Amino acid sequence: MNSIPQQLSPDNRYLGKTQVATIHTKIDSPSTNENWRNLLKKVALSGIVLGASLSFFVENTIAQPISKVNRTTVQNDTRIIMDLHDPIVESIRQYTYAWNQESPAAIKEALVKCWSSTGTYKDPRTSLAVGIDQLVEVIYKSYKLSPGRKFRLVSKADCHHGSGRFKWELIMPNKKVIEGMDYFEYNEKNQITRVVGFFGPLL
Repeated sequence: MNSIPQQLSPDNRYLGKTQVATIHTKIDSPSTNENWRNLLKKVALSGIVLGASLSFFVENTIAQPISKVNRTTVQNDTRIIMDLHDPIVESIRQYTYAWNQESPAAIKEALVKCWSSTGTYKDPRTSLAVGIDQLVEVIYKSYKLSPGRKFRLVSKADCHHGSGRFKWELIMPNKKVIEGMDYFEYNEKNQITRVVGFFGPLL
């Protein structure tokens, strides 16, 4: 596959040697179906996938049995790769990660990477929380009420003009799934400045 450029960059905006080698291995593998092979060639040719994005792509997509992936999956995962170029998408992922931590220290460590120092949080069961420390209390209280519960994103972040929305699911320890959606706002630093949570489907 020498026809595929192996572009590098000090700022890590381009594919590294190990990442290119991983893609080439998948392209050359007899088990890779044609849809996947075409997608991987496009990724390698672009040479501009962030390292973190490629890792997410490889771990969550290429790692699954490639022979079972259809065209719709390829299209969806192409969208995911592009979404991960957007810093606010990473902030939402980091915010969700914070909700899955089990101690105040771990929650705060995750939040400082995505939350504004004056950010506010509100949902139907929670009074207004202002700033990181108050949100840490909200998240930790939620965890103590249901140890082992996990939040996961089930949509991409739909954003415009400093605001957006995303859907999530809460998986309870008894495997019950609760769905919801958050409205959020963010600043020029891609820090979340406001979240308003909603529980249940929109009827």
